[in-house]
Amino acid sequence: MLRIGLPAALQMLAMALAEIVLLGLVNRYGLAATAAYGAATQVLGWVHFPAMSLGIAAAIFSAHAVGSGRRERLPVIVSTGLRLNALFTALFVVAVLLLAQFALRVFLEPGSLLKQAVTIVRTVAWSVVLLGWSNVPAGAIRASGAALVPALLSMAAIVGVCRSAGSALRPGRRVLGLSCRVPGHACAAWTLLPSQGEK
Repeated sequence: MLRIGLPAALQMLAMALAEIVLLGLVNRYGLAATAAYGAATQVLGWVHFPAMSLGIAAAIFSAHAVGSGRRERLPVIVSTGLRLNALFTALFVVAVLLLAQFALRVFLEPGSLLKQAVTIVRTVAWSVVLLGWSNVPAGAIRASGAALVPALLSMAAIVGVCRSAGSALRPGRRVLGLSCRVPGHACAAWTLLPSQGEK
Protein backbone atom coordinates (compact mmCIF):
# COMPACT_ATOMS: atom_id res chain seq x y z
CA MET A 1 0.00 0.00 0.00
CA LEU A 2 2.77 2.44 0.91
CA ARG A 3 4.71 1.53 -2.24
CA ILE A 4 1.91 3.02 -4.34
CA GLY A 5 0.32 5.46 -1.89
CA LEU A 6 3.45 7.30 -0.77
CA PRO A 7 4.69 8.23 -4.29
CA ALA A 8 1.17 9.33 -5.23
CA ALA A 9 1.02 11.52 -2.12
CA LEU A 10 4.44 12.99 -2.93
CA GLN A 11 3.31 13.78 -6.46
CA MET A 12 0.14 15.51 -5.23
CA LEU A 13 2.21 17.45 -2.69
CA ALA A 14 4.64 18.55 -5.41
CA MET A 15 1.77 19.72 -7.60
CA ALA A 16 0.18 21.64 -4.73
CA LEU A 17 3.50 23.30 -3.88
CA ALA A 18 4.04 24.18 -7.55
CA GLU A 19 0.63 25.84 -7.65
CA ILE A 20 1.45 27.83 -4.50
CA VAL A 21 4.77 28.96 -6.01
CA LEU A 22 3.08 29.88 -9.28
CA LEU A 23 0.39 31.84 -7.47
CA GLY A 24 3.12 33.63 -5.51
CA LEU A 25 4.78 34.63 -8.78
CA VAL A 26 1.48 35.86 -10.17
CA ASN A 27 0.73 37.86 -7.00
CA ARG A 28 3.92 39.87 -7.57
CA TYR A 29 2.25 41.47 -10.57
CA GLY A 30 -0.65 42.83 -8.53
CA LEU A 31 -4.36 42.27 -8.04
CA ALA A 32 -5.22 42.52 -11.73
CA ALA A 33 -2.82 39.74 -12.69
CA THR A 34 -4.10 37.57 -9.83
CA ALA A 35 -7.71 38.07 -10.92
CA ALA A 36 -6.86 37.30 -14.56
CA TYR A 37 -4.90 34.21 -13.54
CA GLY A 38 -7.73 32.98 -11.30
CA ALA A 39 -10.29 33.31 -14.10
CA ALA A 40 -7.96 31.64 -16.61
CA THR A 41 -7.37 28.77 -14.19
CA GLN A 42 -11.12 28.20 -13.85
CA VAL A 43 -11.56 27.93 -17.63
CA LEU A 44 -8.46 25.78 -18.11
CA GLY A 45 -9.69 23.42 -15.39
CA TRP A 46 -12.48 22.29 -17.71
CA VAL A 47 -10.00 21.70 -20.53
CA HIS A 48 -7.99 19.39 -18.26
CA PHE A 49 -10.86 16.90 -17.85
CA PRO A 50 -10.26 14.80 -20.99
CA ALA A 51 -6.49 14.67 -20.39
CA MET A 52 -6.93 13.61 -16.77
CA SER A 53 -9.71 11.12 -17.56
CA LEU A 54 -7.68 9.43 -20.28
CA GLY A 55 -4.73 9.07 -17.91
CA ILE A 56 -6.99 7.42 -15.33
CA ALA A 57 -8.56 5.16 -17.96
CA ALA A 58 -5.11 4.13 -19.22
CA ALA A 59 -4.09 3.24 -15.67
CA ILE A 60 -7.22 1.14 -15.13
CA PHE A 61 -7.00 -0.75 -18.43
CA SER A 62 -3.26 -1.25 -18.02
CA ALA A 63 -3.76 -2.60 -14.49
CA HIS A 64 -6.29 -5.11 -15.84
CA ALA A 65 -3.82 -6.17 -18.55
CA VAL A 66 -0.97 -6.55 -16.05
CA GLY A 67 -3.19 -8.37 -13.54
CA SER A 68 -4.39 -10.86 -16.15
CA GLY A 69 -0.83 -11.51 -17.35
CA ARG A 70 -1.39 -9.85 -20.73
CA ARG A 71 1.36 -7.24 -20.74
CA GLU A 72 1.49 -7.43 -24.53
CA ARG A 73 -1.75 -5.38 -24.48
CA LEU A 74 0.00 -2.38 -22.89
CA PRO A 75 1.25 -0.84 -26.17
CA VAL A 76 -2.28 -1.05 -27.63
CA ILE A 77 -3.78 0.54 -24.52
CA VAL A 78 -1.24 3.36 -24.54
CA SER A 79 -1.54 4.04 -28.27
CA THR A 80 -5.36 4.06 -28.05
CA GLY A 81 -5.20 6.49 -25.14
CA LEU A 82 -2.82 8.74 -27.06
CA ARG A 83 -5.06 8.76 -30.13
CA LEU A 84 -8.14 9.53 -28.05
CA ASN A 85 -6.20 12.30 -26.31
CA ALA A 86 -5.16 13.76 -29.66
CA LEU A 87 -8.81 13.85 -30.71
CA PHE A 88 -10.82 14.80 -27.63
CA THR A 89 -8.36 16.94 -25.70
CA ALA A 90 -7.44 18.76 -28.90
CA LEU A 91 -11.14 19.47 -29.50
CA PHE A 92 -11.43 20.96 -26.00
CA VAL A 93 -8.30 23.04 -26.60
CA VAL A 94 -9.54 24.35 -29.95
CA ALA A 95 -12.89 25.18 -28.36
CA VAL A 96 -11.29 27.13 -25.52
CA LEU A 97 -8.96 28.94 -27.92
CA LEU A 98 -11.93 30.07 -29.99
CA LEU A 99 -14.31 30.76 -27.10
CA ALA A 100 -11.91 31.97 -24.39
CA GLN A 101 -13.22 35.51 -24.41
CA PHE A 102 -16.83 34.38 -23.99
CA ALA A 103 -16.03 31.78 -21.33
CA LEU A 104 -14.00 34.27 -19.30
CA ARG A 105 -16.85 36.79 -19.30
CA VAL A 106 -18.51 34.58 -16.71
CA PHE A 107 -15.77 35.72 -14.31
CA LEU A 108 -14.57 39.08 -15.65
CA GLU A 109 -16.02 42.27 -17.09
CA PRO A 110 -14.86 43.35 -20.58
CA GLY A 111 -11.65 45.36 -20.42
CA SER A 112 -7.91 44.99 -19.96
CA LEU A 113 -8.32 42.32 -17.29
CA LEU A 114 -10.36 40.15 -19.65
CA LYS A 115 -7.73 40.60 -22.38
CA GLN A 116 -5.00 39.52 -19.97
CA ALA A 117 -6.95 36.40 -18.97
CA VAL A 118 -7.59 35.54 -22.65
CA THR A 119 -3.86 35.85 -23.31
CA ILE A 120 -3.07 33.47 -20.44
CA VAL A 121 -5.62 30.90 -21.65
CA ARG A 122 -4.45 31.10 -25.27
CA THR A 123 -0.80 30.83 -24.24
CA VAL A 124 -1.21 27.83 -21.95
CA ALA A 125 -4.14 25.85 -23.44
CA TRP A 126 -2.08 24.04 -26.09
CA SER A 127 -0.01 22.35 -23.39
CA VAL A 128 -3.05 20.42 -22.12
CA VAL A 129 -2.72 18.07 -25.13
CA LEU A 130 0.83 17.35 -23.97
CA LEU A 131 -0.48 16.82 -20.44
CA GLY A 132 -2.73 14.08 -21.82
CA TRP A 133 0.17 12.58 -23.72
CA SER A 134 2.16 12.41 -20.49
CA ASN A 135 -0.76 11.15 -18.35
CA VAL A 136 -1.45 8.14 -20.58
CA PRO A 137 2.05 6.57 -20.42
CA ALA A 138 2.36 7.60 -16.76
CA GLY A 139 -0.87 5.71 -16.06
CA ALA A 140 0.53 2.63 -17.81
CA ILE A 141 3.72 2.89 -15.76
CA ARG A 142 1.71 3.16 -12.52
CA ALA A 143 -0.33 0.11 -13.50
CA SER A 144 2.82 -2.00 -13.53
CA GLY A 145 3.39 -1.04 -9.89
CA ALA A 146 6.10 1.55 -10.53
CA ALA A 147 4.31 4.48 -8.89
CA LEU A 148 7.56 6.16 -7.87
CA VAL A 149 8.74 6.72 -11.47
CA PRO A 150 5.80 8.94 -12.57
CA ALA A 151 5.95 10.82 -9.26
CA LEU A 152 9.66 11.54 -9.67
CA LEU A 153 9.14 12.55 -13.31
CA SER A 154 6.44 14.99 -12.33
CA MET A 155 8.51 16.48 -9.50
CA ALA A 156 11.60 16.74 -11.72
CA ALA A 157 9.57 18.48 -14.42
CA ILE A 158 8.11 20.93 -11.92
CA VAL A 159 11.41 21.73 -10.22
CA GLY A 160 13.84 21.40 -13.10
CA VAL A 161 12.02 22.41 -16.24
CA CYS A 162 9.57 24.96 -14.85
CA ARG A 163 11.98 26.73 -12.60
CA SER A 164 14.65 26.91 -15.28
CA ALA A 165 12.28 28.12 -17.98
CA GLY A 166 10.60 30.57 -15.64
CA SER A 167 13.96 32.04 -14.67
CA ALA A 168 15.19 32.15 -18.26
CA LEU A 169 12.23 34.16 -19.48
CA ARG A 170 12.13 37.86 -18.86
CA PRO A 171 10.16 38.90 -15.76
CA GLY A 172 7.13 40.14 -17.69
CA ARG A 173 6.53 36.68 -19.15
CA ARG A 174 7.62 34.44 -16.30
CA VAL A 175 4.09 33.33 -15.34
CA LEU A 176 3.34 32.13 -18.86
CA GLY A 177 6.72 30.44 -19.16
CA LEU A 178 6.02 28.17 -16.21
CA SER A 179 3.48 26.25 -18.29
CA CYS A 180 6.40 24.34 -19.81
CA ARG A 181 6.29 21.72 -17.04
CA VAL A 182 3.75 19.80 -19.10
CA PRO A 183 5.97 19.23 -22.17
CA GLY A 184 8.90 18.52 -19.86
CA HIS A 185 6.93 15.85 -18.04
CA ALA A 186 5.75 14.37 -21.34
CA CYS A 187 9.32 14.03 -22.63
CA ALA A 188 10.49 12.50 -19.37
CA ALA A 189 7.61 10.00 -19.27
CA TRP A 190 8.27 8.89 -22.83
CA THR A 191 11.97 8.46 -22.10
CA LEU A 192 11.31 5.99 -19.27
CA LEU A 193 8.28 4.15 -20.69
CA PRO A 194 10.23 1.48 -22.65
CA SER A 195 12.21 0.46 -19.57
CA GLN A 196 8.97 -0.04 -17.61
CA GLY A 197 7.47 -2.28 -20.27
CA GLU A 198 10.32 -4.78 -20.01
CA LYS A 199 9.52 -5.85 -16.42
